[in-house]
Amino acid sequence: MWTPRSGCRYVLGMIRSFVRTSAPALVAIAVLAGVSVGATGTAEAVEGSRSRDEVLQLNPRVSRGRLANGMDYFILGHQYPANLVSFRLVVDAGSLQETDRQRGLAHFVEHMAFNGTRDFGETELVAYLEGLGIRFGPEVNAYTSFDETVYKLEVPSDDPQALETGVHVMAQWANYVTFEPEAVERERGVIVEEWRRGRGASQRMFDTHVPVLFAGSLYAERLPIGDIEIIRTAQAEDLQAYYRRWYRPDNMAFIAVGDVDPDEIERLIDEYLGALERPAQPLQRFYDHVDRHRGLTISVAGDPEATRSTVSIYTISPPAPFQTKTDYRALLTRALFTTIINERVRDISRDTAAPLFGGGIGRARFLRSADVTVVTGTAKEGRVEETLALLVREIRRAAAFGVTDDETRRARERLLASIDESYTNRRTTESAVLADELVRYILEGEASPGIEREFELYNEIVPQITLREINGVAEEFVALDNAVILASLREADRSADTESRLRRALTAALAERPEPPEERSPAQTLMETRPEPGSATRISHDASTDVYRYELSNGASLFVKSTDFAEDELVLRAYSPGGLSLVPDEQVATARLSVDVLEESGLGALDRSDLEKVLTGSSASLSADIYSASEELAGEARAADAEDLFQLVYLTFTAPRFTDDAVERVRERGIESIRASERDPEAGFYRRVSQTLANGDPRSRPLDETDYRGLRSNRAAGLFRERFADPGDFSFFLVGSMAVDDAITMAERYLAAIPAPEQRRLEGVADPGYRPIDSGIRDDFRAGFEDRAQTVLLYLGEYEWSREENHRFTTMVDVLDIRLREEIREESGGSYGIGAGGYRIRRPFPEYLVQIAFGFDPARREELEEQLLATIDEIRRNGPDESIMRRIRAQQIEQYERSMKRNAYWASVLRFAVEHGRELETILDYPELINATTGEEVRAVANRYLVDERTLWMTLLPAVGGAE
Repeated sequence: MWTPRSGCRYVLGMIRSFVRTSAPALVAIAVLAGVSVGATGTAEAVEGSRSRDEVLQLNPRVSRGRLANGMDYFILGHQYPANLVSFRLVVDAGSLQETDRQRGLAHFVEHMAFNGTRDFGETELVAYLEGLGIRFGPEVNAYTSFDETVYKLEVPSDDPQALETGVHVMAQWANYVTFEPEAVERERGVIVEEWRRGRGASQRMFDTHVPVLFAGSLYAERLPIGDIEIIRTAQAEDLQAYYRRWYRPDNMAFIAVGDVDPDEIERLIDEYLGALERPAQPLQRFYDHVDRHRGLTISVAGDPEATRSTVSIYTISPPAPFQTKTDYRALLTRALFTTIINERVRDISRDTAAPLFGGGIGRARFLRSADVTVVTGTAKEGRVEETLALLVREIRRAAAFGVTDDETRRARERLLASIDESYTNRRTTESAVLADELVRYILEGEASPGIEREFELYNEIVPQITLREINGVAEEFVALDNAVILASLREADRSADTESRLRRALTAALAERPEPPEERSPAQTLMETRPEPGSATRISHDASTDVYRYELSNGASLFVKSTDFAEDELVLRAYSPGGLSLVPDEQVATARLSVDVLEESGLGALDRSDLEKVLTGSSASLSADIYSASEELAGEARAADAEDLFQLVYLTFTAPRFTDDAVERVRERGIESIRASERDPEAGFYRRVSQTLANGDPRSRPLDETDYRGLRSNRAAGLFRERFADPGDFSFFLVGSMAVDDAITMAERYLAAIPAPEQRRLEGVADPGYRPIDSGIRDDFRAGFEDRAQTVLLYLGEYEWSREENHRFTTMVDVLDIRLREEIREESGGSYGIGAGGYRIRRPFPEYLVQIAFGFDPARREELEEQLLATIDEIRRNGPDESIMRRIRAQQIEQYERSMKRNAYWASVLRFAVEHGRELETILDYPELINATTGEEVRAVANRYLVDERTLWMTLLPAVGGAE
């Protein structure tokens, strides 16, 4: 809500975000295919190749070298997060390098790297890494795309043994994967389940589109997931053949970014990676490309399970270079143009008469060998042709009349604000972000000059870019003579003549005479005048956490912590007890929707579009929510934009806006979402789970069409204002890079100035009387064409709330998560992803929920359910062994130490402490709680809460085909 920019933390990622987020259909296809959407070429081929232009050299802080065996390595010292290093092993081969009989084996090989190497046994590797506090998935993982395979690993850099082992592991992955036949067989099941999980309406429509979009290239035949029959029959020697051909040091690179001594890392690289032998035979690497399409091509795909209809125009062209200052200017020019057009389309889509829910344009690297421009829209039912015509009309309008000065000013401000934030917070950019940028430098030839140089380039180039240059970008989007139109449609929008209707709509749109754009001139400020300030009185200072508490003159409480975790970041949270618990049942649906109406309406005199324009270049954002037991605010800003943030808070309390147009948009999109869930088997299944779990409580049940049809702006406004009527019932939390005195000055000016009612309304949490289901429920839900199943097992009931019990409960869920992964995924190959999660609440009454969810082959249902229950029972009987407890303690402490350096975490734990009446110093002794928790305590907790009689177990099975 009220977030006018991407907020990316590093500039090249920011540019990619501008492109990618403006082209959702492109991104969706990229994700389905496992594509890395990026640039092209290689760094070696381009440096120095354009002598009359400034080549953007590699960041001078990066140490680069090449081992005798041909492997390149890159080292960058970076101190955030502290005591951590991010490794990447880059293999310049993916699914495109497979033969016809190897389709899917590049991805299979990547999986096998985690199933045993010469020096690390099958279960030893993951267990060892988890013992260092590293989580499987977020911090140790890999991906395979068309053109490359990349492994990632994060290890503590303040532990010499862990650091050495990290490099050792990378060397093992590079040359010593064992491919034991038994391990291959188990992992085969995991990959088949990954393939099964990816099936559905989107994939079926993609299968129709990909031969058209990638026509004439191997990309159409080499999707990374591969051929399922080859996956089901591949043997260890087949995997070894691919591995031995492509996993060789002269086809790899190693990256280390983090809080390390470069000399020590270089020594370890030489010892472990330098020992790898380079094959005598030179590598012959195959590259393919997607040809430019000749003439307009249309691909139409529909599916009865499709949740929406999208129509997109793709234009494929040879990749534009991105290594020089001129290239950089071209990239920034495109970013300005796409930002402007996307703003126009966003404003149009907010008109309830518009044919589309949303859309946009963008340009990105689709594969290494191709650029693509994309224009895309999500159409309302029965209005696909109108959506296509509207998008073409807007591009032609831009080509004919260009963009306006006001639009250009706002786009420039957004780009410059983003680079300024990235530069200011360069010290606290995640090392993983910098490591991934070097991956793109190696594989795609993307310039990587470092944030300091990019900051200079932005501030030099962006103000110089002319309207003529920006307008020239439009030509990239209006050249439809080599375009591909992909229409992915709901069944109701597809007919035998859909292609001809799209062609007619396109022809008509091209024949129209464009009209010049119209632009309103919105207000220039959020508030014309400042309110009369209030005052703040210091109540206390907690020395252990360095948190100051103040009482504001309107009764609100304020907690302030000044930090240096980020160079320029302010996090604001606000909490008040009550929420939906104080709303009568018959009004709960409207109260829940009131925050959506507010978000669509704007604030004060500004509608949403005007509000976004006023906030152009500002980092301030704010959202309001009404939960079951509280009403809350969440906001962020840079220190320079703090006044915008505080003004947004003031206006949310004093001038929330609720319009009939906004209600209509919320209603239309809500009903569309409900109907989409009825077509989507998995969405419908989880809707049924939520409905059953709510047990009649309107505060948690899924909303239905009746709720949306009954929504009225005046009722929504009344309920929202009721919940935010008294600032004195709120506690505010400010954490970040702002001096305490400055924060108090701003708080007095705006937070304390929020008027308080004459009659104070300090509220608590009421008990509406609803309780969880009190007996086991087992139910099957049948829907969908694919032969796949999904199960959700919930344990729930009343809870014994205490700080110690909370941590024991959390640890029990962590144990359950690891053991289920080991048994169901790794031992049985029964699921690609299985996980356990849990939550507990205290008010209006203490309750808990433990959730276990995974997808699987319906034919294996009985086997896997028995294994699931046996694993749970084993935890109840014996508890976790000490080796698992050590792994979990290490992960919990590692996550705690990282979190303690983040402003948002501090705002969250301060809010939690205040809500539950805890001393603030308890925030600091969490490691003691972690280390004090025993396996026997976890066993006892499992017996208290994993009770078979208090379960909801629901399973999604196919409506046709499959097996019981």
